Amino acid sequence: MVKPQFYMSLLITAGVLFLLVTGSPLLEKGIGLQGKIPLGNLITWIGVIALPMTIYWGIAVLRRPNTKFQVLLALMLKILIILGVLWAPVAYLLSGNPNFNF
Repeated sequence: MVKPQFYMSLLITAGVLFLLVTGSPLLEKGIGLQGKIPLGNLITWIGVIALPMTIYWGIAVLRRPNTKFQVLLALMLKILIILGVLWAPVAYLLSGNPNFNF
């Protein structure tokens, strides 16, 4: 049975992809105290997390792996999710600014 988390992740992934592919002006809208952080940074960060979550929740075998290959795939997805969560803080530390301009 497909979990509701799958549908939520799929909807977020599709929404983020739509905004990125169409080049929506929403991506350039400023957020934050002084409006210096582009909303696109937050939207992309959410998409980077939502894509592997969609795969994880969409394929039940990866939540309870049986074979070594499935264990490897599940581990890789979990690593991708962790890296997705860390993307914004690491990009901020590397760039030194909230716009992630290098």
